[in-house]
Amino acid sequence: MINSMQQNNPDVQMLNDIYKNSQMGRKTLEEITEITEDPDFLQVLQKHRDWYTQMNDEASLLLRSHGEEPKGPGMWDDVSASLMIKVNTLTDRSPSHLAQMLVQGSSMGIVDIQKEMNQQGADTDPDILKLAKKLVEGEEKNVEILKKFL
Repeated sequence: MINSMQQNNPDVQMLNDIYKNSQMGRKTLEEITEITEDPDFLQVLQKHRDWYTQMNDEASLLLRSHGEEPKGPGMWDDVSASLMIKVNTLTDRSPSHLAQMLVQGSSMGIVDIQKEMNQQGADTDPDILKLAKKLVEGEEKNVEILKKFL
């Protein structure tokens, strides 16, 4: 009974969304780093991947402190994302194209988390809200850095 109540908890839902977002970002960057051959771009991607890993770890810790196990993207989401990366890089593996793909993904993540923050507003646990804001701000910074490669 407690577990089903916690699943409906908006704070837990937001934490899971932060966890999924950061895990998807990390996995995407792991794949893209294997594709790029540009050393400057690779260095940026590695920094972004490390940042996503940190965000993922923080979301995981907060979820566990709320008595929940992190729930990452489903297997279909992982396979679908990986397939889309492979298809989108068949003919163009340039830093410009890869940066464009990453900017689009980060923008979707920003929209999703910001929308959730706006809907929950002041009712959100302050620690969770702080982490959500950190994710949005970090994604925005990542986008700005990636724009240089477009």
